[in-house]
Amino acid sequence: MPNAVQLWDEWRNIDWKRVESYVWKLQKQIYRASIAGNTATVHTLPKRLLRSYFAKLLAVRKVSQENQGKRTAGVDGVKALTPKERFRLAEKLNIKRRPRPIRRVYIPKPGKTEKRPLGIPTMYDRACQCLVKFALEPEWEAKFHPESYGFRPGRSAHDAIEAIRLSIEDKGRKTKDMERKDHWIFESDIEKCFDRINHEYLLKKLQTFPQMRRIVKRWLKAGCLEEEKLFPTEEGTPQGGAVSPILANIALHGIEEAHTIKQKKGTATLVQQKLIRYADDFLIIFGRGEKPKNIEEIIKEVNATLTPIGLRLKESKTRLVKSSEGFDFVGFNVRKYKCQGAWKTLVKPSKEAQLRHYDRLKQIVKKHGQAPQSKLIAELNPIIRGWSNYYKTANAKKTFSLIDHKLFQSLWGWATSRCKHTAKRKIVAKYWEHWRYKDGNYLLNRHSDTKIERHVKVNGTKSPFDADHIYWTQRLSKYSGLPSRIQKLLKAQNGKCNWCQQPFAVGDQMEIDHVIPKSLGGLDLYINLQLLHQHCHNSKTAKDVASYAAINPGAV
Repeated sequence: MPNAVQLWDEWRNIDWKRVESYVWKLQKQIYRASIAGNTATVHTLPKRLLRSYFAKLLAVRKVSQENQGKRTAGVDGVKALTPKERFRLAEKLNIKRRPRPIRRVYIPKPGKTEKRPLGIPTMYDRACQCLVKFALEPEWEAKFHPESYGFRPGRSAHDAIEAIRLSIEDKGRKTKDMERKDHWIFESDIEKCFDRINHEYLLKKLQTFPQMRRIVKRWLKAGCLEEEKLFPTEEGTPQGGAVSPILANIALHGIEEAHTIKQKKGTATLVQQKLIRYADDFLIIFGRGEKPKNIEEIIKEVNATLTPIGLRLKESKTRLVKSSEGFDFVGFNVRKYKCQGAWKTLVKPSKEAQLRHYDRLKQIVKKHGQAPQSKLIAELNPIIRGWSNYYKTANAKKTFSLIDHKLFQSLWGWATSRCKHTAKRKIVAKYWEHWRYKDGNYLLNRHSDTKIERHVKVNGTKSPFDADHIYWTQRLSKYSGLPSRIQKLLKAQNGKCNWCQQPFAVGDQMEIDHVIPKSLGGLDLYINLQLLHQHCHNSKTAKDVASYAAINPGAV
């Protein structure tokens, strides 16, 4: 029996390039068969994928090493797997096995008092769901509407916002009748979408082979364990599982087509109304100059589409507005402004998002009232970088400067509370350097340092499964919303991992690595940095530790 070190070495040395290539080729074939409408092939290839040991290895790696919630236990209490346990899980993975109930936990919604229910499957069921997702995703990516953006590979909230902006934008043409250039917007979201999807409707819509239908039904009906009590799950797709987002998208598929109306005028095609959806949030954009029906009739029409799915609109979040009044969507505010006889569309961070972000920064400053300045900077920087990167595609320069000003006021209060009897110029000299909040090598990031970059919407029905590697590699390095440091390394490496030489795919976990580790004297400069897959980074780190141990015996 090999020991733990040998098993870890075997897992680390799996030929992941070969594994990923095999799974990818099957997914590409499923995608092409689905586009061609070849039902027999669409049912045959997923069966081969579900039986594949390579696909099982990849599923286990994703749920046990790459998933953000990998250390959250289900009802089985398993939080982490050893290399030996990973191999064992991959060998016994079988979707015929009956799933166990999910563990129900509640997480707070951002900026709200209410909480969102989250269902945590067992590690075994997570791997099974990931395996099924490998088979379902390429089939349905070929079917989904191009104006659906949430929970889909290669598509993001920024694509949805850019689609909205392009739909209501005017090309700078001036007109005396400004009202004719305004658009009506019906905005809403679906009430408790994940919790109320009708199971029978979803299973019928899957139109899949019996084995797949059977395992999906078992997951839906598995029940949930809350405070040691088992509750049945008669409706909904519990959030938390790998397959839940794609099942929700399958259930909602079709509402875009049902509420998109086009009209031919001569050789041109005019859009009278268009539905754009991001997960369970959506809006309907009416054509320029089109006067919609009253809001009650629109709600009735949309609810008629949602009723068979078991859903309905959340009327408290439903309204009909003009684009010149502005509206919020996925954290952005979109509004048309009159500018020298023409409309100009601007996208900005929503007021709610700004307040929520600033309140979070303020709470961190307050919490670290007696902490060292370096620790406060280390806590603030990741939050500032993340928020700025999300909104860097918007017209956010003024917003960034405003939040920097408000944060300065909070930091000034933090500094003066620690130096109550000190002159202001001495406080500035102690905590600021050229008006940059700094402590030795620790420098606080400013929102306004982030460069504004226009996002380019994903082309039509493009999908990562279409094998257009050049398009997706270029897009990943330019319009992925990743930090600028990662984007620069992606461009320098031509979109490939320096360890396995495989191209980075959409959704891959990427980490920055020091070519020469800091422990061996490496510098934190671009010349010494490289971008690796998360699992490749683990292998590289293990090799670095072995090298360090050889140079410094007894230090490790």
